[in-house]
Amino acid sequence: MRMHMNWTRLLAVCIVCVATVAFAGMLAAQDQPGSQQTTKVHRTKHRSAPSVDARLEHLSKQLNLTDDEKEKIRPLLQDEMTKVQAVRSNSSLSESQQHRRIAMIRKKTRTSIGEILTPDQKQHWEQMQAERRSHNGGHHGNPTGSGSGSGGPGSAPPPNN
Repeated sequence: MRMHMNWTRLLAVCIVCVATVAFAGMLAAQDQPGSQQTTKVHRTKHRSAPSVDARLEHLSKQLNLTDDEKEKIRPLLQDEMTKVQAVRSNSSLSESQQHRRIAMIRKKTRTSIGEILTPDQKQHWEQMQAERRSHNGGHHGNPTGSGSGSGGPGSAPPPNN
């Protein structure tokens, strides 16, 4: 009976050791830079973008938008947000493909917003974009000049009109 208890304890210790080694191996595989899981986590790790309302409020304060201008700009910002989220959730795209598509979406939004603004507002907006470009060293920001720092007022030259 005593020998049976010793074998049972030995078996339990062996099972715990094997489980520990297997768990440690899984953790080590997740930490490898080329592993699929690490890449997926990296690709989905984006700073949270400001809401459409927050972006619109920022533009409104900076450019003194009228209610009519806000009504025209809101759907543009909503459409951009929806399209950007769709691109980011598309796991079949490489990271560089995602960046290019998002840049095109944001450029289109900036162009559309520019068409709504008065000449004075547009001039001020272009100055905001230029300041953001110089502040970010050319990195992308969002079209309102606030928030996540990816796709903003300075991510591309102002639209030519």
